Amino acid sequence: MIKNGSAQAIFPPHYFPSKRPFINQYSVPLMTELSAVFCNETALKARGMNIDVNLLWPDSFMWAKFALSRGGKMGSKRFWQAITDKRIKANEVNGPKNAIEMMLRGRVDYHINDLVTVAWYLNSILSNHNPELKHKMKLVKIIAEEAGYLATSTGWEPAQSEEFMIRFNRQFLLMHNDGIVTDIIEKYAH
Repeated sequence: MIKNGSAQAIFPPHYFPSKRPFINQYSVPLMTELSAVFCNETALKARGMNIDVNLLWPDSFMWAKFALSRGGKMGSKRFWQAITDKRIKANEVNGPKNAIEMMLRGRVDYHINDLVTVAWYLNSILSNHNPELKHKMKLVKIIAEEAGYLATSTGWEPAQSEEFMIRFNRQFLLMHNDGIVTDIIEKYAH
């Protein structure tokens, strides 16, 4: 929709201006997304796997089965090449909730996603049913860090887009400096 101009803005793209010439302006960085690998610790320990060693990304995971959210491409080019080469098994599912549930139930070993996203879905899954599953999930490794932005389409009239982004950045920075942004994130992540 951003590409064809039917939407004026998108949240939260990462900053890739050369890959996305259809994006006109980026806001100030809104939050840092920490891409992380999570595991079902109980299932891995039952198979004799030690996840407490210093794991190298993605080399130490060549034997593993992953649940990945369809459309998300976290992990690195080497990780995705290992999937293509069938050295890593991956099930792409609709959304993080399904991927996390697959991992918690021991159907796959690992899931990759943003820390805040996983915390939010995990809280939702555990509060709705099966709070005993929480002890099975463990953060294994942070594999990437990228900022998320609000960005505008080149299809939006440039003067309006620029005026909007100036006002948006000003208001966001006020909220950030007052601690409001952190409070919002914390409310959903913990």
